[in-house]
Amino acid sequence: MFKKGDPNINRKGRIASPIHSELRKAISERIDLETLFSDIEELNPRDRVNATLKVLEFVLPKLSSVQTNELSLSEQIESLTKVETADLIDVIIQKHYEQ
Repeated sequence: MFKKGDPNINRKGRIASPIHSELRKAISERIDLETLFSDIEELNPRDRVNATLKVLEFVLPKLSSVQTNELSLSEQIESLTKVETADLIDVIIQKHYEQ
């Protein structure tokens, strides 16, 4: 795991592969979107839905599963530091007097 200030962290991000960039450009220049969409429209409803779903995989980001570590309220309160507990008490008192 990296720590703050670690010199091995690449702050500029991943370097784009020139091969991928060239391939992406070549494909995008050769695909006629109007023809693609008109071809999809001519399909029967079932195939149209399947084709649309396949195209959407390339357009919309895929959602990844998220694992949560759900704690009960009492477990969450027990895990608070003294400062966090004091802050929580202040918020509760403030909310109580707002009502």
